[in-house]
Amino acid sequence: MKHNFFIPLLAILFVCISCNQNVPTQQVESISLSKASLQLTVGQTETLVATTNPQDAAVTWNSSNPMVAVVVNGQVTGVSNGTAVIVATAGNQLASCVVTVGDGGQTGSTISYSQYLEGSEYYVFLMDDEAMKRIKGTVHDYRVNGEYASPGQPAEGVTATMDIWNSDVTDANFGKCKGSTAFGDTGVEWMFWKSGSMAWNNMCGGIRQWGMCDFTSVTSDFNFVIIYRTPRMLAGTSVTVKLYSTSGGEHNVDRGMISQSRGEWDVAEWSMADLFADGLDWSTPIQGNLTNVVYTPALVVEGANREFEICAIFCYKK
Repeated sequence: MKHNFFIPLLAILFVCISCNQNVPTQQVESISLSKASLQLTVGQTETLVATTNPQDAAVTWNSSNPMVAVVVNGQVTGVSNGTAVIVATAGNQLASCVVTVGDGGQTGSTISYSQYLEGSEYYVFLMDDEAMKRIKGTVHDYRVNGEYASPGQPAEGVTATMDIWNSDVTDANFGKCKGSTAFGDTGVEWMFWKSGSMAWNNMCGGIRQWGMCDFTSVTSDFNFVIIYRTPRMLAGTSVTVKLYSTSGGEHNVDRGMISQSRGEWDVAEWSMADLFADGLDWSTPIQGNLTNVVYTPALVVEGANREFEICAIFCYKK
């Protein structure tokens, strides 16, 4: 993997590519869904129909946010108010449907984000100081405190960096915006990432934990949260979220799709129980030797002229 300076990033997403036993991956030409969007109430169900070419291709279904909507063989059920993206995958082809759940169609803009500061314990990877002051529970601060450009090691005292690779993309950039955060704070800064007019079909980067990190107290009753918005993302753009184990190497758990927030703050949330069941291993403390690099998270954004802003990334126990 080639590392360069990174940035905060992303919006909508590309989910787990399925293992297709009926048709080889390279032979699946297309997949489409019967609907591009759904509006459900809590408990309501509706079935999406996937059409593939060839017709006998196996289809895998995933939800970007199972706490909002779940899907089983195309049947979508509303779980709680919010937005999720249902993704159907056949071979290396995918199609998506944006699902809004709530009375009258509640969107990310109506989420009460203060609830995310009222948990009992936190591992924080990105968050502004004002929001940090309002957290009511115990806080483990693993926030980004530096930038990184390969080759080499981070500057002295830097424990977490924003990385980006695809180094020859000259107009990709990241920086800080000011305004009103998802938590209602004004005049503070958050990060943005812009892919520019790059020729690559995707760009990768992430929050890199360099060492002396201990996530062993994170148990299955925690959730992993990304609060974000997408001021400039085109329809069909996907953002793949990846989480790495602390045991070293690049073992990761691919967590599916972040939805387009249409310029308003939105949230993606995953159960650590599900992440651990998928193979994520945080049972080994990082000793600070710069070898057990962990991305919390890494992200892959597809396409040029995309912009992704991140208000906060953290793992918390309610």
